[in-house]
Amino acid sequence: MSHTARKFTTDAKRVITADVGFWCAGIKADPVFMEGFSPSVFTERRYLVVNEHLQLRGYPNIFVGGDVTGLEEEKNAAHANSHASIIIQNVVRQARHRPLLAYRARPEPVDISLGAWDGIIALPPFILPGFIAGIGKKAVEFGALARLRY
Repeated sequence: MSHTARKFTTDAKRVITADVGFWCAGIKADPVFMEGFSPSVFTERRYLVVNEHLQLRGYPNIFVGGDVTGLEEEKNAAHANSHASIIIQNVVRQARHRPLLAYRARPEPVDISLGAWDGIIALPPFILPGFIAGIGKKAVEFGALARLRY
């Protein structure tokens, strides 16, 4: 991914025009774009504090999802996808002056790839290693990619 003023080019050479873009990958939260906000919106590890509706602490019109949230849950795509679903619904509900939905973290299986056809699926206390887990990982990847097509 590369960018110039308002133009973002993907690895596949697709050009996206946007006013703002945030890099949303890495090992730890780095909410540098929040630097002007009150220190109360940050946890001690620099994650963002959200309420049960995924609103930023003290800012009811700002919703936060993904790995940058201070929620005590595994930071993964499945949870980020759940955050997005709740945030979309809550933005609409807020605009219509309706009660907001609460986000409830659920234990999600962790599917780890160990090569083309090998892996581990873990949903404590159960762990399934091997070929079946590798097939599960392929299915998860295929499903995620299929949702991105439009």
